Amino acid sequence: MSLQDYINDTRFLLRDQQALFVPDQSLIRLINEGRNKVAEHTGCIRRLIYGTPPAGTSSTPGIAVTGAIIPGSTTTTFATIQGLERYAYDYGNQVLRQLYAGVQGIMDIIEIAVTWGAIRPTLTWMPWEDLQAYARSYNIGQNFPQFWSTHSEGEWGEVWLYPVPSQTGALSGEMEWDCFCWPTAIYTNDDPDMIPMPFRSAVKYYAAYLAHDGAGRSGLADRALQQFNESLGGSRVAVDRGKTGNFYWT
Repeated sequence: MSLQDYINDTRFLLRDQQALFVPDQSLIRLINEGRNKVAEHTGCIRRLIYGTPPAGTSSTPGIAVTGAIIPGSTTTTFATIQGLERYAYDYGNQVLRQLYAGVQGIMDIIEIAVTWGAIRPTLTWMPWEDLQAYARSYNIGQNFPQFWSTHSEGEWGEVWLYPVPSQTGALSGEMEWDCFCWPTAIYTNDDPDMIPMPFRSAVKYYAAYLAHDGAGRSGLADRALQQFNESLGGSRVAVDRGKTGNFYWT
């Protein structure tokens, strides 16, 4: 969906096709706020940050990730760093932006997997308080990570691994982060829009809500916000109508 489509749809709701009520530049800002709100409410931008999966090497990002390079090494994968337990979200954001155009950064992390030689198990998540009290209280040196937690929020978020990684690189230590993400803002029709259908249909309602609310039109603002929430509810059902786990045994 292009920026102009968002503008046209929102102006139709505002009955402002001549841009007399809201100038284009202001409307673009409201549209991008609406896109952020859709991503925040639904988690519709879900992406996997990865290095080289066990099934092949075609997905290697191909350029160095700051902080992942050990002196004398040519490693360029998304991996643990030997002796380092703390990884800022921005460590993953650098690879995320290489892999997916139109994605700004990590909103939240769902799960993490780390390579242990020939396998890549999903790590066990622990609340930060539990990780601090029951795991980090022991000094057992370095090993394959088994637990993970997050600390801080949003752009300042961090991933913590335990035990402290003993390896760097694709064979032992490569990571995968399954993430909910923020979209980049769009300012032209050529900018990539990572809000998928049918969720993008709700953006115009939130932009209209902000415009009405800013002008003190509380009744119209309330109606637009109600339409926004109704659209998101319908969109969520539309993309996940249920799955059959196994047809043959239980």
